[in-house]
Amino acid sequence: MGSLIRRATVVAAAVSLGMTLGTGAAQAGSGPVWRVSYRSHSAVADPLFSVTAPSRKDAWAVGLTSYRHGKTRPLILHWNGSAWSAVTIPGTAAFKPDLVASSSPDNVWIIGETSVFKKEALVFDGNRWITIALPVDLGAPVAVLSLSDVWAEGQGQCSGTACTTTVWHWDGAGWTSHQIPGLVQDIAGAGRHAWILTLRVLHPVSIFDSTGRPAIYRATGGTLRQFGAPSRRVRYFAKLAASPAGQLWMRADLATSKNRTRLFHWTGRRWTEAAVPATVSGGPLLVGDPLIYDGHSGVWSGSWAHWTGRRWINAFRIAALPTDDGVGLVALATIPGSPSIWAAGWVGRTPTGSTHDSLIGVWGRVP
Repeated sequence: MGSLIRRATVVAAAVSLGMTLGTGAAQAGSGPVWRVSYRSHSAVADPLFSVTAPSRKDAWAVGLTSYRHGKTRPLILHWNGSAWSAVTIPGTAAFKPDLVASSSPDNVWIIGETSVFKKEALVFDGNRWITIALPVDLGAPVAVLSLSDVWAEGQGQCSGTACTTTVWHWDGAGWTSHQIPGLVQDIAGAGRHAWILTLRVLHPVSIFDSTGRPAIYRATGGTLRQFGAPSRRVRYFAKLAASPAGQLWMRADLATSKNRTRLFHWTGRRWTEAAVPATVSGGPLLVGDPLIYDGHSGVWSGSWAHWTGRRWINAFRIAALPTDDGVGLVALATIPGSPSIWAAGWVGRTPTGSTHDSLIGVWGRVP
């Protein structure tokens, strides 16, 4: 599934959530909260799609500035340790960024399309931006491990219940394709490894949904090896997160009529399984995408649900954001060496309007 399709899906889900936020009274409480770190306040629409933080003092967020008559410009923001500011990359006025990922301040990838729908990556090597051509079917998710180690999803194909997906690897000089069984659900990069989650032996449930058995592959350098996965049959759209030490988390809905959500955890020795509750702190637990490692002992499942490793925190109920105009935080980034988290998305210009400012929130203290 391509990155443009995924972006549209995420934004659509965020619009629905933002409408809920705009009409509800989010309650502030003690402890960390979501706070505004950046808001555009421009005369045009500036939604953000993706954010990455290679260090405490370095972060990037990307999106689009949309003008009338369908004209757009890339929106690239950089955190220098004290403030967010817009960055202009010469020769990229027609570029449409979809996502940003990084492994260090000297290895930042912005992936998107040119005006003629050609896939490209703008890569910052610490000194300059270079352009790298991408395979035509390369999409999201993408795991950036180093300047010579990048993994990304390609195209999937099915014949009956048997499916295969192309995954692409960048070795610093070119792209190599690998065919793996199943349909890719997610790719999580951490440390020296990329972890690829697929579903195999698919059984259709509806036109938009299927169930399958999870399979996980560990990518090291240019080598793929299958890794143990939970044995439960789960629904499509399962998500994966990883820590540099090799812990894994998989969030998935069980393949039952009750559609129960589970969080699976690879401790380094075995898989554990826990139910994801419907309510926490007296309110609905809004579990969403993406699933990311929180830098400590747990994961964030979207911007409003945080598993600390011991308990769930309902971050929606204690949000401190401009909710009168609706808020959508659609992308998350762990901040290395900090308990805080970056989130990027949008906030409505007015309570009833459809134009959105870009918004970057921070959970906890500003790093």
